[in-house]
Amino acid sequence: MKKKKSELINILQELDDKRAFLHFGYTSLFQYAVTSLKLSEGQAYALISISRKSREVPELKEAISQGTLNSSQAKKNKTKDCICDYARE
Repeated sequence: MKKKKSELINILQELDDKRAFLHFGYTSLFQYAVTSLKLSEGQAYALISISRKSREVPELKEAISQGTLNSSQAKKNKTKDCICDYARE
């Protein structure tokens, strides 16, 4: 499951970077995630937030893929120091 979530974060990040959701007829990444990927609004918001934050804090994505940080923890702990602490565990 953690691998799938990590892959989904990567996909959302790439779609966001390239604004590819526009190509599919959506006005926002959030709309794409909810409508096309069938994520709940809460899931979409959390995963998009994490994908955007992981640009600034690459350790975030690494900690999620390794399973030392889950998406709920990542959503609550958005500071680099806090995320790095999880990544070191």
